[in-house]
Amino acid sequence: MKKIVLLIIMILGIVGCSVNCPDKPPRRAYMHNNGGMGMRYHFTLYYPDQGNSHSPNLKCPKNEYTITHLYTDDLGTVKRNDLIWTMKWVGNEYKEIPLDSTVRKNIQFTFTQSTITVQGVTGDLVHLNGTYKIETSPPSSWGVELVE
Repeated sequence: MKKIVLLIIMILGIVGCSVNCPDKPPRRAYMHNNGGMGMRYHFTLYYPDQGNSHSPNLKCPKNEYTITHLYTDDLGTVKRNDLIWTMKWVGNEYKEIPLDSTVRKNIQFTFTQSTITVQGVTGDLVHLNGTYKIETSPPSSWGVELVE
């Protein structure tokens, strides 16, 4: 019995060592040179999505970014009602993220020179809460697929 358990542990160890998947990429943001949507500033948030977990054929999940856009006239702490937040929902068109007024008033964004922090998102988009580092290099240089 000990030999069988030892053999199973060794096999799992060998399989585990042979699959060296890259870590999930960090949350990132990019500040565009021009505003948009009638606002002064335009930021793009890149939320990391690692796809499906390990499959039986031992392939690593594919790293990619889901993209949302923020447009604001102000920096610092900004309430959800004071900016435009868009995401691609259907087809190739960006639409404002639909949130009811109860949820909308609890969301706030904090813009600094180096980060954007999202707080208070609930429901299906709760995963977007967090801090996004503002990058100076273009997103195409990050080595991760961008899903628009």
